[in-house]
Amino acid sequence: VFDIVISDLSLHYFSEDETKIIMHELIRIMKRRGFLIGRVNSTHDINHGAGKGIEIERNYYDNKGEKKRFFDKEMILELFGSGFDILQMKENRTNKYTDTKVVWEFVLRSPA
Repeated sequence: VFDIVISDLSLHYFSEDETKIIMHELIRIMKRRGFLIGRVNSTHDINHGAGKGIEIERNYYDNKGEKKRFFDKEMILELFGSGFDILQMKENRTNKYTDTKVVWEFVLRSPA
């Protein structure tokens, strides 16, 4: 059982159904009122594939065999807010990579 789980640019590789399963599993393995700290791709992250390739589900693309999801605020609220309390959520730009990357950063708390 974990107090804190960190997910840094990893939850965007899965279908919506798989993401929901992962979120339920995270709740299962976390202590009550534990924290999930994470970053996911934003739908504004055009330098890193947003909107590119074949859209297989909402904001989830297959670009030459690489599947990647891009999140907007509504999708974060829908996928993460149903099982967690959202303590902080902000869309940010980072210059850590060659091209500017746009991400959503969040801090969630598991249920009591």
